[in-house]
Amino acid sequence: MPRLLLMTLAALAVAGCGPRSDDGPINVALIGPSPRLADPNDGALSPPTRVLLSAVSQGLVAFDAAGQIEPALAERWMVTDDGLSYIFRLREARWPDGERVTARQVQRGLRRALARSSDNVMKPALEAIEDVVVVTPQVIEIRLRTARPPLLELLAQPELSLLGANGGAGPFRIAAPTGDPLRLEPLPDPTAPDDSDASTAPTRALLLSGGRAAIAVARFVAGEADLVLGGTVDDLPVARAARAGDNLLRFDPAQGLMGLQLVTADGFLADQANRQTLALALDRARLAAAFSVPGWGAVETVLPESYRSAAPPTIPAWAAVPAAQRRALARERVQTWTAANGPVPPIRIAMPSGPGGTVLWGLIASDLLDVGLQAERVAPGEAADLRFVDAVAPAGSAIWYLSGLGCAPDAWCDPRVAEALANARRATTLAQRGISLAAADRALAETASLIPLARPIRWSLVSPRLRAFTTNAQAVHPLYHLISRTR
Repeated sequence: MPRLLLMTLAALAVAGCGPRSDDGPINVALIGPSPRLADPNDGALSPPTRVLLSAVSQGLVAFDAAGQIEPALAERWMVTDDGLSYIFRLREARWPDGERVTARQVQRGLRRALARSSDNVMKPALEAIEDVVVVTPQVIEIRLRTARPPLLELLAQPELSLLGANGGAGPFRIAAPTGDPLRLEPLPDPTAPDDSDASTAPTRALLLSGGRAAIAVARFVAGEADLVLGGTVDDLPVARAARAGDNLLRFDPAQGLMGLQLVTADGFLADQANRQTLALALDRARLAAAFSVPGWGAVETVLPESYRSAAPPTIPAWAAVPAAQRRALARERVQTWTAANGPVPPIRIAMPSGPGGTVLWGLIASDLLDVGLQAERVAPGEAADLRFVDAVAPAGSAIWYLSGLGCAPDAWCDPRVAEALANARRATTLAQRGISLAAADRALAETASLIPLARPIRWSLVSPRLRAFTTNAQAVHPLYHLISRTR
């Protein structure tokens, strides 16, 4: 990180970070490109756009401040005993023009997300949906081929919120289509009685802006932003340099995975034993110590828990080997391979470009060099043998880890893993599905095509005036809940 930036952040930290006493809008600095409305069916959304979409539009359900499911367009729902049908009754939600949201419109929105032409990132996780049926103008049913317990968590994602011709159904609206920062104003709840408790409804406007982490952090310590969202391991050193205080720097206990994903299985990496060599070489304890995040540590399994797999998460065979012996075994394997095949070309690893990515790169490259392997850092999107992945799980779903990361469309997938996942998707019972998921987990651990390092790091900077801010495993922070209880 440039020395001038460090000095600027340090100076601002001395002058800023005090609670603001004005009653003006809440300023939210989002790390990433400027938030702009986008159709989630056109492809992946930037993190700032996801925050914006969840503020101005709703799906059937949503996440609350603690990352738990709460009503959104649906005021209540029921699940049949066999888990194959979810029936939702819509509340009296309205579009910006005053028209009531109907079950037919919800049906169209969900079917668009599931359509063959859709590039919605949630679509692969919703493959169990058989049909979306309108029961009455205010009741809709989602029918499943097989039971999927985490369906509500998936439906709460911003990618499955509904946009009408003039925007979403709130709880906020965009005051003007252009501008930086983007101003959001609260919409009145059409069902709220006149004497409703004002503390439970948003009454304050929001100002959303995007930008580099350094700019967002500088604005926060200068008192120009009340909240910074979207922090990852890549920009954590920027937040630490600001010295805003441990009570303002907040970490989510996010579920998901940080690790190395195999892109191409050629040359040295075509051999399963050699891929395991990389897993042996990496010093996870040193990685955890380098970032020193409370409650955060290294992991050796892809799955954090079994979820609905028939077996506990598979612990790789190499995990039982003490750290020093792991590196000795890795050196021996590299020496044996090079003696028979010649020097190993530098292993290209796609890494993020921020200061946290540089720390990670230094640790990984030195560990590989210690066992006789050279590594070459390339930018995300460039041709690579491995790439760094850092993703928060949208739901407690084994299929997301095993398929979405272990067999991602643009990554290398071992045929054994692919076959087990295909069997899981064809399974007609949860028991059959669990057996196939366990088989996929075992195969993924054996093939070492996804090398786990740790769970994701997600951080925020939070003003004391935002008393409702709550860290959670989903790493979601709905602005509706933040805005309803401020000092």
